[in-house]
Amino acid sequence: MRHSMRNSPTSQKMSITGGYKLLAPIYRQIAEHRGYFQKEAELLEDAFNLSNIPKGAKILDAACGTGDVACILHYKGYKVYASDGSMDMLKQWNGDTSHIRRQLCDWTKLNQVFNKFGLFDAVYMLCNSIAHASPETIRDKILKRVFSGLRKGGIFVF
Repeated sequence: MRHSMRNSPTSQKMSITGGYKLLAPIYRQIAEHRGYFQKEAELLEDAFNLSNIPKGAKILDAACGTGDVACILHYKGYKVYASDGSMDMLKQWNGDTSHIRRQLCDWTKLNQVFNKFGLFDAVYMLCNSIAHASPETIRDKILKRVFSGLRKGGIFVF
């Protein structure tokens, strides 16, 4: 998806994920400073508990960024998979993350993830991942794909 700023002095086309080239190296520092990762993982675990999604359930972080929340959930006992549309963000993963299968894929092409890894008990997208998209893209390319990749009784958290 592209966004253009016409008639502006800095007029240029810019992809949504292209902005992460600049943000990726400092993203973790900003989020850790504000305590985001732990808070997001706690919020997700509450949603899973309320929806009877048990530990060991198959979960997809569909906008995983640096992978920090996915790692927290893995260590809490969930079987976590991850995808992101920015290679720059995926490169920021650190530590032993070999236990989490991940794939470069933006949220408009999640069918590729489902074809590779199968159905999920829960899919989540944190922060403002899909806020960048048009209503048509959200409806036709994101929501339809997410719901096609959920097992019966599965949940989508965003």
